[in-house]
Amino acid sequence: MEKTITQQQLTEEFGELGLPRGACVLVHSSLKSLGWVEGGADAVVQALIDAVGPDGTVMVPNLPFRGTLANYLKDQPTFDVRTTPSKMGAITEALRRRPDARRSLHSSHPAAVVGRLQEFMTADHEKCLTTCGEHSPYRRNANHDDGYILMIGVTLGNMTTFHSIEEIEELPYLFSGEVCTSYVIDYEGNRITIRTRGYDEAWPRNFPAPEPILLKEGLMKIARVGEAECRLMNASGTYECVTQLVRKDPYFLVADEKKPRT
Repeated sequence: MEKTITQQQLTEEFGELGLPRGACVLVHSSLKSLGWVEGGADAVVQALIDAVGPDGTVMVPNLPFRGTLANYLKDQPTFDVRTTPSKMGAITEALRRRPDARRSLHSSHPAAVVGRLQEFMTADHEKCLTTCGEHSPYRRNANHDDGYILMIGVTLGNMTTFHSIEEIEELPYLFSGEVCTSYVIDYEGNRITIRTRGYDEAWPRNFPAPEPILLKEGLMKIARVGEAECRLMNASGTYECVTQLVRKDPYFLVADEKKPRT
């Protein structure tokens, strides 16, 4: 018989992993990886909220598509911040559906946020000309003193924050040169035009590449929560470390088979 994982157990184990009270944590997740959780995705969200406490903030990527950004944007989609579901897994959708959650106004890469910093983290995302730029929740989390990134049962291959580094550093392989148009319906029902610099989809990534360095530098801890292998990172330290790596080698995050030969 499969062991039951309780909400209280998850709260305690997130704390034991090193997630502190008052943290602002960006969570990438697989519900299945945790094992049989009593209460499902809603219980996981509440466990995270309880772990960071009343002064903390929990945020999740809430992308409304699977597949490539180019394919999603080619039809000029309309994203309704109030109703469009997240396609990033059950935990992200459970957080989105909470009455106290707020989403950033971006048609392709919104984040859903609950907690003390939700207004700050979600503000002005629609003003970014890139998906994860300076005003995005992903960059703001990395700028915050108490920012963390938590991977629940998923690898760094799912790391949205690394897209933020690619965009802000203007890495040579990233942008296609195309500016794509899409739309957001905001909380008041207004239609907002979003313009996004498109990605060149011909460059597969190797986002797990920094992991050995992050572990060596003490910026990442790996431990089990429930049945899941989890990775907890200091957001600002991780962002700075990987930024320095791509400044030395702009193709550091690119899969080996696509790296230019020297």
